[in-house]
Amino acid sequence: MCSLAGIRDVLGEGHVSGASLEGAIAAVEDLIMPILREVPAGTQLHAGGPSVATAPNEGVEHLFNDLADHATGSVIAWTHREDPDALALALLIVREVMHHGGFRHVARLADGEES
Repeated sequence: MCSLAGIRDVLGEGHVSGASLEGAIAAVEDLIMPILREVPAGTQLHAGGPSVATAPNEGVEHLFNDLADHATGSVIAWTHREDPDALALALLIVREVMHHGGFRHVARLADGEES
């Protein structure tokens, strides 16, 4: 079975490329699909964080598309403050879980809050 460390290795150190992103997508899908089959209908997706925020699926997809364009060589695709290479693994996992799990949004919970 694939692991997050293995996926991080697929993404590589430094600049994320189109090929490494494609490989990481396949590895994340292999990792999450068996888990998602067990998730009850109506489950909400939550992620920990310092403040409460909600991101719709469309926003996550847009950010992921920016990352994919950056990874395939576009020098103008990534205009966000965060380092795309540092964000790639987390963004990829959230995007794939939302995409394959049918989640319409992800809520970021305040520290100490539980779902």
